Amino acid sequence: MISIYYQLPVDAPLDAVWGVLVDKVNQPEKYVSGVESVEAEKLSDGRTLRTMLRNDLTVKEVIEVDEKKRLTRFELKDHKYYNGHIENTIFERDGDVILTYELQWEAHAGPEDFESTRAWFDQAVWGTKKAAEKMAASN
Repeated sequence: MISIYYQLPVDAPLDAVWGVLVDKVNQPEKYVSGVESVEAEKLSDGRTLRTMLRNDLTVKEVIEVDEKKRLTRFELKDHKYYNGHIENTIFERDGDVILTYELQWEAHAGPEDFESTRAWFDQAVWGTKKAAEKMAASN
């Protein structure tokens, strides 16, 4: 199983960070390298089925966006190699805005590739933090 967890402060207001997390659902190519195309379909339960082509691999995710909990959750669907999810949350602690990223994936076909998963996951985490801080600085 690949398990990665980050909890880091973001120098931006809570609403700015939330805006970036929601934008990441709609425009993942801004935050994750290798995204070639994206299609999204609203499901009857309010979640979104997103299909994207990334580095010649089709990735389907069922995405939950919960504004009240300040949570986005990306559940892999019919992935070629993995089952699992990525979950992002934000909260305030002692006046600081804290962003959490959690990845929990289990391989069902082929070997687990921790290093390449870690590399793109790190890029997504730090890209999200930088985007929120940049947005806050420009306002």
